[in-house]
Amino acid sequence: MRANARRRRCLLPRRILAIDPRFWYAHISIGNCLRAKGRYAEALQEYRLLPKEDLDAATGNLGNALALAGQREEAKALLGKLLAEVNAADEGNGWVRVSWVQVGLADKAAALTSLENAYAHHETDANYIGVDPTPCATSRVFRRCRKNWGFKR
Repeated sequence: MRANARRRRCLLPRRILAIDPRFWYAHISIGNCLRAKGRYAEALQEYRLLPKEDLDAATGNLGNALALAGQREEAKALLGKLLAEVNAADEGNGWVRVSWVQVGLADKAAALTSLENAYAHHETDANYIGVDPTPCATSRVFRRCRKNWGFKR
């Protein structure tokens, strides 16, 4: 049953795109499904289908997939750009996106620090760590972040 639910969750965005090809968030959902299956090259293609004005919503996912696909230099360049933006702004979801790239680059300590910054800045994307855990899930710092956000597990 669980595998069927996952399969349906990955098929639904494609159905949505068949109805409305302009619904850009479906590309993020499809990319996330492909990335979770280890199909990084396909995930990267899907993220890159996003309109330029909506690409910032997927920068963390894109950077994570780049790193996992072995394109570490491109992931590091994107991380540098994200860090410059997040340090210059005091709103948005920059720290969560930074943490995704850091997880892909296997920099667990930096990813945890970024999640703590996300909490301090009240970033809304931080809510997803309860349903989309990272390799940092066993860390004491990660568990404290989850507790601060009110997640039970």
